[in-house]
Order: sequence, then C-alpha cells, then structure tokens
Amino acid sequence: MPIVAAIGLDDQTASIVAEGLSLAAAYDEPLHVVHAVPAVKLAELRRDHEDAGGDTLSGGDTLSVDDVARTRLAEADVAALEDPDTTVEVVGLGGDPATTVIDYAAAVDARYVVIGGRGRSPAGKALFGSIGQSVILDADAPVVVTGQ
Repeated sequence: MPIVAAIGLDDQTASIVAEGLSLAAAYDEPLHVVHAVPAVKLAELRRDHEDAGGDTLSGGDTLSVDDVARTRLAEADVAALEDPDTTVEVVGLGGDPATTVIDYAAAVDARYVVIGGRGRSPAGKALFGSIGQSVILDADAPVVVTGQ
C-alpha cells in the first residue's frame, strides 16, 4: 500500500514530498510521487520542449508525462528523495489532475494520499483549490494536506 504524493506546478512540491517521505518511512511503504498533467498543458510542454530543440528524455518519440514529472521534481530540487531507505517511484499521469490522482490512488490501493493546501491566511487555510477539494472528498484513502 504505497503513499501517493500528488504534486503540481506550484511551489508546494518539496513539502508534499517531505510529508510523503515521512509517512512512507513511518509505515515502511514505498512512495509514489504522482504528477498529473492536463492534456492541454502536456501539449504545451511538448511544443515548448521541441521548440527549444530538446531531445526526448525517456527515449521515446516525444516528451512523456513521466518525463514531465521527473523534470518537475528536479526543478523543485527535492533533496530528500535521495534517502536510500525509501523506495520512490515517479509517475506521470495525463488527464484531469483530480480524477487521475483519485483513480491512481485507488488502483494502487494507497495507504494515504498527500496533497498541498492553498491557504492564503489562517482563515483561508480552510479553503482548497478545486483539485484539492475533489481529492479530499472523493479519494478512498485518507488524505493528508500539507501547508506551505
């Protein structure tokens, strides 16, 4: 039963992954770092990558969603992923972020799903974006929400 840490394009990646690693270590479970990319955004990233003259990162014909997920982690410079005691799998998913994270967590029988909260003030921390709200309400596994 892996811990699923769902990252996005915001600046919360490090805190989401850190919480995921903490849970993975506590329960002696693998960590799956999942990055869901909507189809329109994936097409834009592929176009930008090709325009910049970039080769494919995974050896395929085009930039894959796994490539995008690995690149996002590299950009966030998550040093904690170097922990040799925790198995970490990076997974890119294409499609609606909320739906794909919920479906992935169910498919792997996740112990927990970790997401970022978008609180802007103490009172605003009770408010989440639509993706976070959907995951909280619809995931079968318990959801842990990290702050910034």
